[in-house]
Amino acid sequence: MKNPSPIDYFNLSLRRAPEGKFKVVALNNNARKAWSYGVYDSFSSAKDVVDEVSDEGVRLYVHNDVGRIMYPSAK
Repeated sequence: MKNPSPIDYFNLSLRRAPEGKFKVVALNNNARKAWSYGVYDSFSSAKDVVDEVSDEGVRLYVHNDVGRIMYPSAK
């Protein structure tokens, strides 16, 4: 897993992946913090990261290049 990088919790455009890529973003709504776990070439690679990470109180999401949530963590 890549080291998480903090991003602005309120800036939704920062959750968008580069064109043709997928970005994994973690959100802790109680602390109002967001982290980027990285950008991946395929949806399946990004989904694998979401499925592997378990952190109490944190939800992970795969975003596409238009910012749409493609896959949420199971929590």
